[in-house]
Amino acid sequence: MNVTPLYDSYYTYDYSYTVYNILNDTNDTRRNYSDANIFILPVWRQVLWSILYTGMIIVATGGNLIVIWIVLAHKRMRTVTNYFLLNLSVADTMVSTLNVTFSFMYMLHSHWPFGELYCKISQFISALSVCASVFSLMAISIDRYMAIMTPLRPRMGKSVTLCVAFTIWLVSIVFSSPYLMVWTIADLGDRVLCYPKWPDGLSNESIYDKIYNVLFLLFTYIVPIGSMTYTYVRIGIELWGSQSIGECTQRQMENIKNKRRVNSENFDFVTFNGNKTATLRNKKKGIPYVAV
Repeated sequence: MNVTPLYDSYYTYDYSYTVYNILNDTNDTRRNYSDANIFILPVWRQVLWSILYTGMIIVATGGNLIVIWIVLAHKRMRTVTNYFLLNLSVADTMVSTLNVTFSFMYMLHSHWPFGELYCKISQFISALSVCASVFSLMAISIDRYMAIMTPLRPRMGKSVTLCVAFTIWLVSIVFSSPYLMVWTIADLGDRVLCYPKWPDGLSNESIYDKIYNVLFLLFTYIVPIGSMTYTYVRIGIELWGSQSIGECTQRQMENIKNKRRVNSENFDFVTFNGNKTATLRNKKKGIPYVAV
């Protein structure tokens, strides 16, 4: 039985096309997939991906949990920017623990053993994390823009910051909620697939899927990248020619020289006393002025 064409056309190039054809193939053809084990990665590749994913999950989860602990446990760390960084850390921790681990197992074995409910939740967490992270980064850029461009205006208070963070999560949930409805599973007998099925069909033939992806791209990539590009470019232009804190400008240097000239005209040094202390004498009044 020759199964090479099935591997080339169904698995290597387009996974969504694979799901579509497997679900519409006959039982005999499905057995061909199982007999060939075309969805099982070679052992060396499984070991390589396992090492990479394990390291990534440990670093991502551990690092973000440390950030969450620092912000929540230390009162002086609860600033506006750090609250948004806390949002980022929570989103990244959620995706590394609730999505990446299970998606990796699915990628490794091409089998979803976690049930239909968690198939929906896992993909929902993935989209939720993307939205929350992007919107938090956009909020940080706007906060930095306000601090640099309008330094005399009052900054956001704690209550306003928490409201913005709550709004970020609420909007993220709204954008991600379709995943709770369209993702489902298909039992093929030897394995279970977790895939999106829209009301008008699978992803490769669904108009709803195309509309959703365009809107998702617009609001989670184009709008945020445009906003952050504008704010950071304006900040860069504003700070490009500004003086560093504590740096003397040319005018300040001239004022210092003028003051030194005036002092040298009005005062002169007289003899040292026994303690080698120099005494300044006022030229106009002829009396000691200060000892240095």
